[in-house]
Amino acid sequence: MRLIRELLLLTCLLLGLILALIINVAFSFRELKTKPPEQKEIVIRKSLRQIQNQWGKQLFKDNCAGCHNRNMHDNSMGPALGGVRERWKNNDTDIYDFIRNSQAVIQGGDEYAKKLFEKWEIELPPFSNLNDEEIEAVLDYIDEQYDRLKKY
Repeated sequence: MRLIRELLLLTCLLLGLILALIINVAFSFRELKTKPPEQKEIVIRKSLRQIQNQWGKQLFKDNCAGCHNRNMHDNSMGPALGGVRERWKNNDTDIYDFIRNSQAVIQGGDEYAKKLFEKWEIELPPFSNLNDEEIEAVLDYIDEQYDRLKKY
């Protein structure tokens, strides 16, 4: 029963993303017709960033929002995620490994991972189901939200 519910949720998510993509492409195509050639690439890149951001937002809601604050600045049950790449010294491999299996990274001796675990005394659940593109979409969404909602 749980598997069916998860498959149904995933199907709805994919259909929503496809619909957003179709709408975005339609508006972009209309906009592209009126743009000079040098601006067309800018419009396409902007559209792709928007799609990636929507995907990251949905993945964040589904996997992260239960424990991490959506404003990316304030701690919640888990630490604030804004600036996470800088705290991991922009080492995507370590971040991806930690997201997929935090305990393996901690047991492997990663100092930053050990400090996180000691400070929060809570284990990040393993997200081994997320592929690189999905993790990248979530991290990009976190960065975008963090920058957009900067506290002054």
